[in-house]
Amino acid sequence: MLITAFNPEVEDLEQTLLTQYVTAGGTSLTVINNQGFANTNKILLGTMGTEYAEIATINSAVTLGTTIPIAATTFAHNANEPIYLLRFDKIRFYRSTAGIDGTYNLLTTVDIDVDNADSKTVYDDVGGIAAYYYKISYYNSVTSYESDQSDAVQGTGYPRNTVGFLINELLTEIGDTEERTVSRDTLVAWLNEVNDDLLTRARKPYEFLKRIDTVNSTASTYIPYPTNMWKFDRLEYTWTVGGQGTTREFYPIGPEEFRVIDFNTNAIPSDDLQFVQLDDVNQVIKTYPKFLTTQTNSIVIYYYKYFDELDSPSDTFETPTPNVYKLYCLGKYFRLLAKGDSNFLTLSDRYFADYSQQVIKLQRGNDRNVGTPLSIRLPTRRMSRYY
Repeated sequence: MLITAFNPEVEDLEQTLLTQYVTAGGTSLTVINNQGFANTNKILLGTMGTEYAEIATINSAVTLGTTIPIAATTFAHNANEPIYLLRFDKIRFYRSTAGIDGTYNLLTTVDIDVDNADSKTVYDDVGGIAAYYYKISYYNSVTSYESDQSDAVQGTGYPRNTVGFLINELLTEIGDTEERTVSRDTLVAWLNEVNDDLLTRARKPYEFLKRIDTVNSTASTYIPYPTNMWKFDRLEYTWTVGGQGTTREFYPIGPEEFRVIDFNTNAIPSDDLQFVQLDDVNQVIKTYPKFLTTQTNSIVIYYYKYFDELDSPSDTFETPTPNVYKLYCLGKYFRLLAKGDSNFLTLSDRYFADYSQQVIKLQRGNDRNVGTPLSIRLPTRRMSRYY
C-alpha cells in the first residue's frame, strides 16, 4: 500500500543563494549572506523537486558573513542555486487499523524526498490494506519538533467528493501535477470562492445546508444564533407545565411589531413563549416573554448553515456533487493562462458558462416540488367509456 505525502512548502523559509560552485563532497558553502543559519540546522541545497536537490547539515558554528560549513554534499551545486533553512527534514507516517476514529500508531519516519519531481514523499506500507486509515506529520530530527498530524486518509485514497480527490483530478487533467502554473493553495482558494458565489446566487436556501440544533432555554436570556447560521427557518419550543410538555412552532415577526409587544416585559409572567424575533445586530433570537426558568433541550432551531471553509484535502464537499467546483476552477485556470495568451479566453468563458448552468441545476434540484403531480387531468367524455 503506497502512502503519499506532499512535501512541505519552502517559499516562506529563510533562504540565501550560492555565489560559488560547490563540488560533490564539498564541505563549505559560499553564499550571499548566512544570517539566520546556525550549527546543526538542516538545509535544502537546490530547488525542491529538482534532480540534484539534497538535504545537508550545518556541522559547526556559523560566523556572520558569507560561509556556511556543512557535512559533505552528495552532489555538485552551481552558483545561484537557492539554499533554504528547513523547518522540517523528515515525514512521519501513522496508521489506524480500527477505522478513521481509531488510534494512530507511528509506522516510520523517513527523509523528505526533496528530489521527487512531484514534490512528494512516498512510503510503502507492505502490510497495509484498503480499510486502514493514515495520517502524516512533518518532523525536525534535530529539535524533535513535530507538526500537527494531517487529516485522516483511507488506504484507497481520497473519496471522490473530497477536496484532495478533486485537486488531484484537476492537476492531472490540465497536465500540471508539478504545480508550475497553479498551486494547490490557489485551487483551494478558488474552491472557497465557489462557496461564497453559491450563497450570493441562491434564490432560496439550499436544502443540503439545512441543519437542526437542540438547545436549552435559559432564564432571562435570549437564544444565541447557531454559530454557522446563514438563514433562519423556524423554531420549535416545548413548554413543560406539571410534567406535561407542549410543543409549538414559531416563525419570526418583524422588529417593529416585536418592539410594541415587548414594551411590557412582565405582561406574561411564565415560560409560555408567544413570539420570536431575529436580532442580527446582537446575533440572538429574541423571545417574548423572556424565559423565567432554565429547561434542558426545550428548543429546536431549524436553519440553513454557511458552507464550511475548505482547508484540508480530506474536507468533503457539501453540494450533491463536486462538479460545480471543477467547472469554476477550470474557468479560473484558463482565465489565468489567458493573461499570456488571449486564445485561452474563449475556453475560460465556456467553462464559466457551464459553471453557471451547474449552479442553476443546484437551484432546480433544491425545489422539492419537482417531479410531484400538482394537478390531475380527468379523462374526457370520449375516453371515459373505456374505464
